[in-house]
Amino acid sequence: MYSIITTLAIVVRSRNSGENGRIFSLFCRELGLVKAHAQGVRKANSKLGAHLADFSLSKVSLVRGKNFWRLTSAAAEKSYFQIFKAVPFKLKAVANVIHLLERLLHGEEKNEKLFDLVKSGFDFLENLPTEKTKILAFETVLVLRILHRLGYVQKHQHISPFAETNNWDEKLLADIQPKIPRLIAVINQSLQESHL
Repeated sequence: MYSIITTLAIVVRSRNSGENGRIFSLFCRELGLVKAHAQGVRKANSKLGAHLADFSLSKVSLVRGKNFWRLTSAAAEKSYFQIFKAVPFKLKAVANVIHLLERLLHGEEKNEKLFDLVKSGFDFLENLPTEKTKILAFETVLVLRILHRLGYVQKHQHISPFAETNNWDEKLLADIQPKIPRLIAVINQSLQESHL
């Protein structure tokens, strides 16, 4: 008998599978990045479908099958797509971060701190003013923190004050403004060196 694991997850993406199923890429707090199948989720009377939209934060229950995880239940807590769709720059920042996670994370590896970092960043972004410069600063800091947590960016006096904390505030974003071009260069170099 298989045990059920219940965890918070961000739905990274999904694709159709079979007649009524979908395969979901989930960034889970307890499991890392996993692929999970949900049978019948595309049916009109499906209880799971509405809780598993791309870019949603959901509490999911998973059972490990022979070859893949199987979704047994889901309850949406929030839809980042719905929250940010009215502000394209915010939605683009969220999409960029989610797709970066998909590129960087391979296989199942629990990383609660990384999950909490991403979730707290998205929560902060909800209340951030819609100024393009602040959103760019936010995305730069979050990507830098992700890369730092995963070991792609080393400690450095110009990076550490922004990368080694989980705190979010507008002062941090103001402090980073003059350093953005340099930090983006560091981000791009680390991604290039990692061949991702």
